[in-house]
Amino acid sequence: MTDGNEMQNPGVVSSEKTLTLHTKEALKIFKGRKADPENDIREIAGLPIYATMLKNIWRACLSGDPYATWWIYKIEKLIKESESDLKKLNNEIQNLIKPLDDRIDLSKSEATNPVTVQINYASPYMYKVTYLLIDIDRIIANMLTLKHMAIISPSAFDQYRKNATGAMNRTLLSFRGFKSTGVTIDDINKNNEKAQEAIKAMGQLPEIILAGDYKPEFLPTQSKVKVMGFNKKPKPMEKNK
Repeated sequence: MTDGNEMQNPGVVSSEKTLTLHTKEALKIFKGRKADPENDIREIAGLPIYATMLKNIWRACLSGDPYATWWIYKIEKLIKESESDLKKLNNEIQNLIKPLDDRIDLSKSEATNPVTVQINYASPYMYKVTYLLIDIDRIIANMLTLKHMAIISPSAFDQYRKNATGAMNRTLLSFRGFKSTGVTIDDINKNNEKAQEAIKAMGQLPEIILAGDYKPEFLPTQSKVKVMGFNKKPKPMEKNK
């Protein structure tokens, strides 16, 4: 028999994760761009910076900040919209390939020297963003092949590329503007001073958050994680008399 004291919690499962990219466009999105004031070039944030933004939003969400929950709601919605946009774009590309696929194998378009980067994110939603980047990388790699083979024109390629990267940019921009308020849904319901300061700084919360009708898809279910405002439906917000 094994002594109960010998049974230990194995701890959190972790692994080294890498991402392989095949196009310059995808790598630019991942790495971003440094500012160059002398040449009037502004900085473009890369995924590591957005990952930090999202980590702060996610932690605030787990601590019960309804404004962080609102931000996750918006991010989740935009990720799903971007997934749909990229799926449609990929279908368009596959339709361009279809007339040739019985004679020419265009199933793979890969770089001769792909770049591998390390990824390790605190929020599950950042991995969802990474999957969007993988889709973009594949789409652009396929489009480069189609352009080289005169199946699409350079101008058509540019438009497809803008459509693909635009889907990602819309999602990433939704990370901006969040500031941790430290309020809970109870503060908002009581309309106390803390809540009034949060409303002044961040605006009124939408009804779906106030009513507790939204729960992030990837919210942890461990009992040790206390997520205020999600475990039970909050009372409707009282109107000022």
